[in-house]
Amino acid sequence: MGDLSLATKAANDDRGTASVVRTFRAQHARGAFPGGQLVVRRGGAVVVDEAIGLASGLRDGEPRVEVSRATRFQVFSASKPFVAMAIAMLEERGALDVDAPLARFVPGWPADRTVRDVLTHRAGILLPAVVADEQRWGDPEEIVREIARTPPRYRRGTLAYGPYEFGWILAEIIHRVAGESLPVFLKRELLAPADIDVCFTTTSDDVARTYWLGAPRVVAGVEISARWEEVQNAPATRAALVPGAGMIGTADALARFYQLLLDGGRGLIRPETIRTYTTPLTTAFDRSNRMPLRVARGFLCGQRLPSLYGWYGTRSCFGHAGAFSAAAWADPRRGLAVAYVTNANRGPYDLLRRVASIGTRARATT
Repeated sequence: MGDLSLATKAANDDRGTASVVRTFRAQHARGAFPGGQLVVRRGGAVVVDEAIGLASGLRDGEPRVEVSRATRFQVFSASKPFVAMAIAMLEERGALDVDAPLARFVPGWPADRTVRDVLTHRAGILLPAVVADEQRWGDPEEIVREIARTPPRYRRGTLAYGPYEFGWILAEIIHRVAGESLPVFLKRELLAPADIDVCFTTTSDDVARTYWLGAPRVVAGVEISARWEEVQNAPATRAALVPGAGMIGTADALARFYQLLLDGGRGLIRPETIRTYTTPLTTAFDRSNRMPLRVARGFLCGQRLPSLYGWYGTRSCFGHAGAFSAAAWADPRRGLAVAYVTNANRGPYDLLRRVASIGTRARATT
């Protein structure tokens, strides 16, 4: 009887996995995205590893390049959990107090806002003038000065997602506490030991192009869509350190990161630290994206409402989206790590429809 039950479960798992793949391929076939990758890990094993479509070639004059499993994509804000884990590692070593005021780390920064406020997007610090001017992204000293001279837009405790500000603020704090840049610290302490191949800057041109295919979109007071492709595909942008919105990697790398968290950190991060950072702290209406979010320290969590991670029952999930083209997450209850990476941006609800369909099918396999 036991063997029969195991065989039945295996057959159901196989059907569920096939459903995930069919859904991903159907999305591409109907034009939801030019190219993408999908990796699903279940119980530590890779059960889906798909690559499909075009990395480049959608626009006239672009070279036509097919997506492979090794193609690197800009994953945008899917990098925020990586930044958060760097903060977590410094905190658990006693090198950083997340309840310390920002002014303790950088003189001139707000003394009434803390690292924890930034981690949970409740610091109210937004820099629309810098976000709208990509020429300033490559000058970290100028960004430090801009944070000092720009009054917070919202009262402390207001949920106002900082698409770029999150990474700029926390990376500077890491630099001052650790004595080295975020990319150097994170690669040595976490990425290299865990065999996770991502980078925060690149001068290489072997990165999939990103495309804006939707209606105009305003985020945190900045209209991001009009020049999206010009800005995000520019070599200077990819070479600038934009820690919370500019990471480059594959779906495989993102899934490996979430597998590491499911595995309790494998001695690199303590399991209790991972729980602290992935436990929701607030659920509120986000002023930046104009939608409800359930927020932990650098992670977005599933909720009773439909979420990126599925149409229902996702409260145990934690992860993050990347712009409106990618998402990666873990479901500890089901032992799932999922990474969905594409190069099509339209808006949050388009991404929700695409990714929630994948998540619902992936979670149905367990």
